[in-house]
Amino acid sequence: MVVTPSRLHAVRYVNAFKKYITEKSLDDKCKVLVAFSGEVFDPDLADSFTEEKINNIRENQLPNAFENDYNVLIVAEKYQTGYDQPLLHSMFVDKKLSGVKAVQTLSRLNRICEGKTDTFTLDFVNEAEDIQKAFQPYYQATILKEGFDVNNIYNIYQRLDEKKLVHQSDIDGFVQEYYSGKDDMSKLSKFLFNPKQNYIDLEKIET
Repeated sequence: MVVTPSRLHAVRYVNAFKKYITEKSLDDKCKVLVAFSGEVFDPDLADSFTEEKINNIRENQLPNAFENDYNVLIVAEKYQTGYDQPLLHSMFVDKKLSGVKAVQTLSRLNRICEGKTDTFTLDFVNEAEDIQKAFQPYYQATILKEGFDVNNIYNIYQRLDEKKLVHQSDIDGFVQEYYSGKDDMSKLSKFLFNPKQNYIDLEKIET
């Protein structure tokens, strides 16, 4: 998904994509769709464009077409939020994001599906601190760094497992709620209550 700052940008992006695909003979490897509302006039081309005119499919056919036949979706507001497509893996952001819109936009990649083991975001506009600030109300801690040592994750897991602080039922409930497709993350806290209480009780015992 390519997130653009305006409908005109979306039109110019998709035209540039199509031109590059043709020039490099990539038609069998890369197919692109665009999503925006209404009609857009590009003064550089002296022509007007609609989503259906560019895609050559009806508006209601776009979700199914993208899932089955296309691999790039360029958007201008439309499909930027509220679009649940588990196959989405990568996002290229060319738009200033803030607040809940930043969370909703970037969370398009969070849906899981078979064979999807990671995601990728390349942001050309926003600063890491701004994205961290946007996510802060939904998490007690948001950490964005240039890199991390993956071994630390396994070390923490082993320590938690040894102390039996987190039960599988808490993990399963958290995961189910997190990937439910809902944007309300407030319900996650109930699955953190038992691990937190276990930690408090363990601390009392050890001290």
